[in-house]
Amino acid sequence: MVDADHYMGLSALATYSGLSVRTLRGHLDGPPAEALPCYRVRGKILVRRSEFDDWVEQFRSRGRPSLARALEELGLVSVDRP
Repeated sequence: MVDADHYMGLSALATYSGLSVRTLRGHLDGPPAEALPCYRVRGKILVRRSEFDDWVEQFRSRGRPSLARALEELGLVSVDRP
């Protein structure tokens, strides 16, 4: 049985995620609360698949925020905010 929650290098993660290696590298050194969690082993950067999946959830979006904002400003849609 193969463990589906394995560690991936940035090139494998790029293939898995559809993001470029450059984009992934850019997310490694952000503020700790927003940075992509990784493991640095002798110069090699590894990311655990489950931790990437959890991390990428922060970018989840529904609809098109700019369109919703425009419709609200025109008074065509009312958006309830908490």
